[in-house]
Amino acid sequence: MEFNSLENDFGGSAGSLFVAFYGPSERWNRGGVARVTIQKTSVGYEYKELPVVDIPKLSDLTFGKDGSLYLAQHGISDYWYNPTEVKTGGFYKLIHDPSREGKHLTKREIKEESFPEASLEKGRELFALRACSACHSIDGETDLIGPNLNGVGREFSQEELLEEINAPSNRIKASMIATKITLNDGKVLLGRVVYSDADQISIMLVGNHTVQVKKSDIEKKPRKS
Repeated sequence: MEFNSLENDFGGSAGSLFVAFYGPSERWNRGGVARVTIQKTSVGYEYKELPVVDIPKLSDLTFGKDGSLYLAQHGISDYWYNPTEVKTGGFYKLIHDPSREGKHLTKREIKEESFPEASLEKGRELFALRACSACHSIDGETDLIGPNLNGVGREFSQEELLEEINAPSNRIKASMIATKITLNDGKVLLGRVVYSDADQISIMLVGNHTVQVKKSDIEKKPRKS
């Protein structure tokens, strides 16, 4: 994110905050730039967010000396956000053209979903019946063996949510990928690494309990020549 300087008009956005959004997880068509206006009032500050451009997987932005807005696009990557063999990232230069103001505007529509109480109750029943709470919390704070689902309806569309339910392993956040650890005594641990330092690893196992493993207790296998 970066504030536009007070000297750079850029379509009336002097002093505004510009934010680059990477977009959710491995949704390669999601992401963009928003402009945030900040107004001081008698009771505090008032914020308003305005869309600027939809360009997926943006990792950074900055204003150049010429007053233009420059964007860095990460592009498609692997689970650890390293570029794949096919390079899809790039750089963009956004300029303000006064002659195009008011032309070819596309109204952004945000679809508001409304569900009857019976549907919401059915969803609660399914969440309990399928034991979703064994891996997912909904309090907005706690990550269990799986990610927290609080506010997931604001992050994904209905179609995307259905895809996540039907094929949950297609897209997994890097921080949620399962890790297999074999100990010197032959015991195997499978879970999510939540902390690691020079001496030990904390891994959350199925059942959402965390154990500490000394790195000296992990089986060391010789490399194949």
